[in-house]
Amino acid sequence: MAEIWSKGEYRLTNAVYEAAVARRKEGRPAPRHDIVARCKRDTGRRAEGSVLAQLGALSAARKALGMEVLPEFPPLAHYPRKLFAYLQAR
Repeated sequence: MAEIWSKGEYRLTNAVYEAAVARRKEGRPAPRHDIVARCKRDTGRRAEGSVLAQLGALSAARKALGMEVLPEFPPLAHYPRKLFAYLQAR
């Protein structure tokens, strides 16, 4: 069963995601591997699949809010309401 991500982990992964979006806007690369590795390091999560699922959920919630998404992390068909509420409150 999947572990539930905390608000702190949402903050960390969204910060990494937003930094990658900013790099892209500046014309600099934002390699998928680097984004995943940083999320794993910052959150302490070891399973790459867990981080990839979180990044896909983050893309889905960001898309629903009209925010820019990274093509490396296609939006999932669903996302946690708690994640959506976190992004909406920012």
